[in-house]
Amino acid sequence: MNYTPSRPILVSGIKHCGKSTLGRRLASELGLAFHDLDDLVVELCRENRGGPDAITWEPREIYRRLGKTGFQELELAALKGLGEQGGFYVLALGGGTPDNPEARRVLPGLGIMVYLYEEADVLFSRIAARGIPPFLDEQAPRESFLELFKRRDALYRSAADLVVELKGADVQDGTDKILKGLQEMDNVR
Repeated sequence: MNYTPSRPILVSGIKHCGKSTLGRRLASELGLAFHDLDDLVVELCRENRGGPDAITWEPREIYRRLGKTGFQELELAALKGLGEQGGFYVLALGGGTPDNPEARRVLPGLGIMVYLYEEADVLFSRIAARGIPPFLDEQAPRESFLELFKRRDALYRSAADLVVELKGADVQDGTDKILKGLQEMDNVR
């Protein structure tokens, strides 16, 4: 498929839907740079916030140590920094980015918002396999995830220029679905 984006592509979705994997493949197929917002947050934290111990911190540890507000401040700074760089790229957003009101204000100006939708049961099983993250209730992780899923699904849909239903698609099929959706969206404009 021959597709040239008109703006950067921002890939959003709930944790473990495939944002980074599909975003990386999409960027490769389009010949664009790929960025992962969680990686940008880690870099900023290491440079500016965490001190010498931060060199080993990953996103979960940053969230645990700096709290939701501290993490969201880094997330917003990373988004603004990327926006200032300009150019075309594919950016995989963090799963919690829609819970950041300031980030939600910045995102529409950065690029085309693509929401990767996957079924809640599929996502919860992927999340649970890697350990319950700090933003879920340890006593009732499934219930708290389903509540989170419902709320974030509404946020992602409201911000999306394009919703791609993955339905368990593998990496190539998922990438093809995104490309097809982007091309159809551009053809309508």
